Amino acid sequence: MNSEPFNLHSERLLLREFTIDDAPQLFALYEDADVMRYTGEEPFTSVAAVEQFLSEYPYYERDGFGRWAVIDRRSDEFLGFCGLRRDNPTPEVDLGFRFFRRFWFQGYATEAARAALSTGFGAFGLTEIIGRTMRENLASTHVLKKLGMTFREVVEEDGLFWLIYSIDQETFARQPAPAVPSRGNPPAGIWPCSFPSFRIILLIPPLPNFFIIFCIWPYCFSILLTS
Repeated sequence: MNSEPFNLHSERLLLREFTIDDAPQLFALYEDADVMRYTGEEPFTSVAAVEQFLSEYPYYERDGFGRWAVIDRRSDEFLGFCGLRRDNPTPEVDLGFRFFRRFWFQGYATEAARAALSTGFGAFGLTEIIGRTMRENLASTHVLKKLGMTFREVVEEDGLFWLIYSIDQETFARQPAPAVPSRGNPPAGIWPCSFPSFRIILLIPPLPNFFIIFCIWPYCFSILLTS
């Protein structure tokens, strides 16, 4: 890790480099099946495995950026992570975010991701940043669109289909500064209604139709309603 760790502030959040002390929280984050459902990744086997992963994390020293821990500035609570990453051999930089379920639908992912994009285009001089989301992951796709990213292509990897979105520096710079959502309020267009084994999510895009997504654990069903 860098001798002078990188920190980034937004209205409600602190984005900072991971430390070894984050290992228990990351382990718990990766243990949640709902969080991991659309990631294509496996959970860590132990806190010690996370500690080894963090001790060998190469991105900060190599690129100056990577995935950052997201901390609530008011409570100092670990919410998840968000940040940028460049994976060899491709030169592309991708945006990624992951939060504990109890912090979903409060605008944290959008706020953290927007701060990461701003820093990527500003401090690190990037010209384009992509976002990858599994085809079934409607919530993450919604966040990428809110950030101003546009659909580029579908990529299949090991039987999984990934939607690739992208945004360039010029397009991002033209966007007006968004209002920060209030705590506890879901972002516009998504209303969750949760019960022990039943969840309804209503997505209303700027189109003359909308989806109702019914989730009866562990299955999801969707209905397209057209006006």
